[in-house]
Amino acid sequence: VRTGLTERNRRGLSVAVGVGGEIVWAEGFGWADLEGKVPVTPGTRFRIGTASTALTSVAAGLLLEKGRLTLDEKIQTYVPEFPEKPWPVTVRQSMGHMAGVRNDGGDEGPLLAERCERTFDGVRFFAKDSLLFEPGTEFRYSSYGWILVSAAVEAAAGEPLFTFMRQQIFEPLVMDDTGPDSATEAVPDRATSYFPRFAADPRYGLHLMRPIDYSCYAGSSAFLSTPSDLVRFGLAI
Repeated sequence: VRTGLTERNRRGLSVAVGVGGEIVWAEGFGWADLEGKVPVTPGTRFRIGTASTALTSVAAGLLLEKGRLTLDEKIQTYVPEFPEKPWPVTVRQSMGHMAGVRNDGGDEGPLLAERCERTFDGVRFFAKDSLLFEPGTEFRYSSYGWILVSAAVEAAAGEPLFTFMRQQIFEPLVMDDTGPDSATEAVPDRATSYFPRFAADPRYGLHLMRPIDYSCYAGSSAFLSTPSDLVRFGLAI
């Protein structure tokens, strides 16, 4: 780990290993914040980006088991804010990146400059867009499609998405360091985010990432977590 950090000039890394249902090794290396010389620890929370969809899929699974969510139901059953399209769009297609919903702009996506108070709020930024293809005929990765899934999960749960996931997934699995990122409140132990200075290659140094807000991305990309919590999640699955 130390050799990899040095050779690639990466600022920090956190590692966890689980065996037989238990965390057997968790350790941090390098810096969680370069300017403040804050070291990475096993409790340092990182943005997990689109790995958030794995957590959100379990929320959908719980609702599926309870009969409150149906995968082959039209998405408008749960998210009427998403207009009817020339073809029907189902929850299953949205979860499988086969709904034809466009993707965002990655780290420069326009939603990162927006603030959403409800999961449904993020849908309005792409709701009127045309589908890229007939659902079910192609695969194309879409973070926006998982914002749509997040809204469907929230509607089926009958309560805020993050509340449902905290009470039904994170607390039972003792994932105490997992939760939504916040651009308006201080989050303890959150790692500072950086961009590679040139061509996505950190060997030439890092830039401090500009302030961004993941609130509109909901269960698509909004979670912070630790390797230990993600190993607990994997062991539970």
